[in-house]
Amino acid sequence: MFIVYLALFMIMAILFINGTYAIGLIYSLLLYFCYRKYKLKITLLLQLPVLLFSFMVNVPQEQLPNELKGEVVEAEEYHYILKTDYGKIRVISHGQEIEKGNHLVIEAKQETISEPSNFNAFDYRLYCFSQKIFYQVKETQILSNDNHLSWLCKTERWIESFKNEKVVSMTKQLILGIKDEAMAELLEAGQNLSIVHLFALSGMHLMMLKKLLERLGIHQTKWLLFLLGGYVLFLGDMISLWRAYLMLLFRYLLKDKVNDIEILSGISILFCLYNPFVIYSLSYIFSFTIYAFILLAKGHRFSFVYPYLAGIPIILSTQFSLNPFSFFFIWLFAHVIEYLYGIVLLNMVCFNLLGTVTGFVISQFERVLYFLNHYSIEWIFMKPPWIFILFYYGFLLLSLYHEPIKSSLYNDYLKLASLLLILYFYPYLQPYSRVVMIDVGQGDCFLIMQPFHQGNYLIDTGGNQSYDLSEKRIIPYLKSIGIKELTALIITHDDFDHMGASDSLLTHFKVNKVMTKGEDIGILKYLPLPYAADDKNANSLVYYLSLNQLGYLFTGDLPIAQEEELTARYPQLNVNVLKVGHHGSNTSTGALLLSAYLPQYGLISVGENNLYHHPNKEVLKRLEAYDVDVYRSDTMGMVEIISLFGIHRINYCRKT
Repeated sequence: MFIVYLALFMIMAILFINGTYAIGLIYSLLLYFCYRKYKLKITLLLQLPVLLFSFMVNVPQEQLPNELKGEVVEAEEYHYILKTDYGKIRVISHGQEIEKGNHLVIEAKQETISEPSNFNAFDYRLYCFSQKIFYQVKETQILSNDNHLSWLCKTERWIESFKNEKVVSMTKQLILGIKDEAMAELLEAGQNLSIVHLFALSGMHLMMLKKLLERLGIHQTKWLLFLLGGYVLFLGDMISLWRAYLMLLFRYLLKDKVNDIEILSGISILFCLYNPFVIYSLSYIFSFTIYAFILLAKGHRFSFVYPYLAGIPIILSTQFSLNPFSFFFIWLFAHVIEYLYGIVLLNMVCFNLLGTVTGFVISQFERVLYFLNHYSIEWIFMKPPWIFILFYYGFLLLSLYHEPIKSSLYNDYLKLASLLLILYFYPYLQPYSRVVMIDVGQGDCFLIMQPFHQGNYLIDTGGNQSYDLSEKRIIPYLKSIGIKELTALIITHDDFDHMGASDSLLTHFKVNKVMTKGEDIGILKYLPLPYAADDKNANSLVYYLSLNQLGYLFTGDLPIAQEEELTARYPQLNVNVLKVGHHGSNTSTGALLLSAYLPQYGLISVGENNLYHHPNKEVLKRLEAYDVDVYRSDTMGMVEIISLFGIHRINYCRKT
């Protein structure tokens, strides 16, 4: 168990160094258990390698030269990963045809990999670090492009020569681990059913391949390890596959000298030594956690349920929701995908001679998946806090320890169920209010959440031509704080940057009422103004909110002339927080409005480096002159105002 403790200490040291200070409590508990088992001398001795390892946990800060050369190891439409002497570098490109295996010489300008701009959002920066990508550059010119294709890319090209598009997509996904556009809808359905991880290449697929090789008559372990190792090397940096292969390799090399948990811990240490940030990879988290509980539950009467139970906190931390029938779906589709993998592999080995049959099987599989997805149920929880995860895995481990004692075992299961119930209903127990400026780039999107979830309102949705803001930003955030439905969606006016994402939001999330004409709704009071012909901005719906002793004014893109009308009609408004009009344009937020209401805080929802150069410098000077504390989404990301009993706290996502 010595190596198990060392692996856990290393993981927690990485988390603590990178700002997850809550892990200190778990580290202390682990120190206590280690002391109970090994006494003080050994416990202190264990901290020495952890301390030395801590010096490895840093992000390289080297200044890159303007000219870079290397091999393309991953290529997308607008970026690619270049393997250079400085490590792997993410290159923002102009959409040229760049393929894996190409040898490039480029001129580029160094940039920083941006952190998430909304709370609880996917952290692409940490994802890059987990892939050992610490630098990002913007390509200015390609000086040389040697169109040398990798063997993996040549294999992908050959598979793409198959006539059936479904066969091509499924073969690339299950055999090469490459997702294409044709798989996007299928994988989305798989995510809704909580089975999307079954499509990602993992230890399950490696075991399938091992079984197929054994059926073909290859039984010698050395040959199996050689062939499987060649396959894993061919596919490259796939954490789940490497974990599974190294387990097989070390079992063979070490025989029965150490148990499987110790081997798994040793592999974890190797991964962390290679790249300490690997622990932020979802593949690492899922693969090592699930497999650890598979090993721990061996011989347990309910061993089949532990991999599923162990995965629940991970799913909730990434999707913020759970399908109540996901256990059944995982059990069912794990067997289905095992057979599908065999059929797809056989068709590939037979040079697509079985393409018609394979295409038919895939079509039937898709029909079943889409049918189940159409009637699927989603339970929205929220992003689980550290204390939930600590208690959840604590009770799960206790249930393994109490396996011989039926009453204690069932009590542990009951505790797990109780924890999930608490997490589900916790948003309804929150006594504070929350007003949030969601970062949607160049646009407006504001959330109002009443205490105890008595009402949840969204003012505008923003809009982006390149991607779906609702699915990428708005809905994930709503789910992450436990919002299961919106009381109302208010569209202040029909400019795209205020309502462009509304159709998608209404399709993918429950909204009880949509308001495009002015009227009071719940705690939001509509402030009517005279109609202005041929000016959408001048007809923006204006709303006032009084919540937890703070007054908020939302003016959409209201111009200065209409602001003056507003102050004349409603001179007594108590405005503490002003949603600065028209993203800080000089056509709004006039001196009369500021002098009449004297707001304390100004919220500017604006895109980073936008084409309109918002917010206008004159507007910023005007706000400063009236002592308004300004919070901007372009520099601060999401801004939330949390209020309880007249006490207010303002949080913003990006620290500036």
